[in-house]
Amino acid sequence: MPYENWKTSTRPKVQGTMNLHEALQGVPLDFFVMTSSVSGTLGTPGQSNYAAGNAYLDSLARHRRSQHKHAVSIILPMVLGVGVVAENIELEDSLKRKGMYGIDEEHLLSSFEVAIIEQQRQGTMDQLIVGLDPAQLRKAIDGAGDDFDGFWMRDMRFKAMVRTMKAGSNDEAVAAASKTILSIIKGDISPAEAVQAVREHFTAKLARILLLDVEDFEEERSVASYGIDSMIGAELRNWIFKEFAIDIPFNQLLGPSLTTTRFAEQVCANHGIKME
Repeated sequence: MPYENWKTSTRPKVQGTMNLHEALQGVPLDFFVMTSSVSGTLGTPGQSNYAAGNAYLDSLARHRRSQHKHAVSIILPMVLGVGVVAENIELEDSLKRKGMYGIDEEHLLSSFEVAIIEQQRQGTMDQLIVGLDPAQLRKAIDGAGDDFDGFWMRDMRFKAMVRTMKAGSNDEAVAAASKTILSIIKGDISPAEAVQAVREHFTAKLARILLLDVEDFEEERSVASYGIDSMIGAELRNWIFKEFAIDIPFNQLLGPSLTTTRFAEQVCANHGIKME
C-alpha cells in the first residue's frame, strides 16, 4: 500500500480526533463519542489503514478514561440503508462474504444514545461493541453460504467467541469454518487430486467475487482475462495468503500466463506436493 493511501484513511481519524482531544482538554464535556469499526478488531484484509485508524479511536477512548475524562468508542459493524455501504453494493457484498452483519439507522442511533447516557451516568465503559454478537455472526455465516470467507474465525483471539457460536448452533457452516484447503491437499490424496482440489477451491472463489458461473472458467485461460480491478485484486491476494499460505505478487496475479491450473500447481509445489 502506498504511504499516501495509508495517510488518506488514517489522518482524518487520528489527526482529527487528536485535535478535538487536545482542544477540549479543559472543557467539562457531557460526552465524547467516537465512531469506530469492527475492522479495528478483526483487521479486515486489504484495509489495514482503516483498521489502524479505528484501533486508534478505541485506544484514545481508553486513554481519556484513564485521565477521568468522558469518552466512548462505538465499535460498529456495517451500517445498512445510509452511509458509504448503502452507496456501494460491492463493499456490502465483500463484508457479507467475511461473515459480517449489518445494523440499520435506528440501531445506529440507539448505539449513540447508550454511549451518551453511559457517560452521563459516570460509567466506566470506554468501548461499546455493537457488531460482534455471536448469534448475529452465526446468522451472517448462514446467509453467506458457500461465499463465506471467515478468515477471522481462525484467529486465536476469537477462540472463545467462535466456541460460543458453535455452542448455539449445529450448523455445519460454523463447524467447518476452521477446515482449510491445506488440510485437504496434505491429506491422503494424490498430487493430481490435490491440484484439482486447489483449482476448484480457487475457481469457486473467483466465481463468487466476479459474479460468474464456475463453468465460465477455462483451465488454460489467464485469471487476469476475466477482469480483476485493484479492489478485487487486493481482496483476492489476501484471501490467497490466508487460504494457501502463499504470497502472490500483484503483477503475477494479473499476468497473462497465470491460469487457474498453473496457480493450483504453484500452490501444491509450494507445499511440497509435486506432480509425478
